[in-house]
Amino acid sequence: MSSGEGPFGGLTIQWLDPEPDSESGFAPESEAWAVGVTALVHFVTLAEQASEALDVGAEDWEAVLVDTAAWADLDPGAPTAYSIRGLALERLERYQEALDAFDFALVLEPGSGEHLWQRGRMLVELGRHDQALASCDHAIAESDPDSASKMHLERGKVLHLLDRDAESLAACSQALAGAGSEPDQLAEVLLYRTDAQEGCRDIDAAMADFARILELKPGWGTGLYNRGVMLARLGRFPEALADLTAALDAEPGYRPVALGSDDLRDLEADAALGPKYRALVATT
Repeated sequence: MSSGEGPFGGLTIQWLDPEPDSESGFAPESEAWAVGVTALVHFVTLAEQASEALDVGAEDWEAVLVDTAAWADLDPGAPTAYSIRGLALERLERYQEALDAFDFALVLEPGSGEHLWQRGRMLVELGRHDQALASCDHAIAESDPDSASKMHLERGKVLHLLDRDAESLAACSQALAGAGSEPDQLAEVLLYRTDAQEGCRDIDAAMADFARILELKPGWGTGLYNRGVMLARLGRFPEALADLTAALDAEPGYRPVALGSDDLRDLEADAALGPKYRALVATT
């Protein structure tokens, strides 16, 4: 699932501010400024292309690393250079290096809720869930309540991974309260809340959230697919297969990574519907 925060993941781009930075010596229209703008535009362009399912290869993200290295060489005190570097490294699935980049951004900008949040996300990717939770808690403590929705959501994700679903549900509900009215963002928060609701055995609430998700984003492959997987886990195989089929029909290019996963083994083994499910998997 996407972040729902746009190509910057909610990143604050302070280095386009026309005021000089007294600590780093940054000044508008300096060489550092020009290189920084180039790096930012390059990253945003690639992120937008990736969000539209256009082909963005590893060499493209490697080029962003070259841009950010040049930026940091010219202005070593620019935390955004390291944040953008971290985001590019994430796209390359080099999560430890991404964590190191966000940690360095934190050295330059101590107590930044943004960097702490990004740090928590990388710790999740590295499987260090307890540390990720601590980073999310720190991010929330350092952030304005009006901008902490994504941090509560990340906290909810981590708590679910720790099998603390009642707390996860509360965190996702906090995220929802601050999520605004943008359909993509609301749908993302609701989608993660369904995980916690299922973990709490509140299937009616999860189904209600799935219904709301698909009202916000009709025909959304991710929403249909996740509901199908939950229905399969519940043994409701005809409904599950209908949702999985609809996910692929609604978005012909949609290829869920987990199609064929352990969550769907019972559906695959079902005498009546197993052959139809296997045929569906074969089309992806």
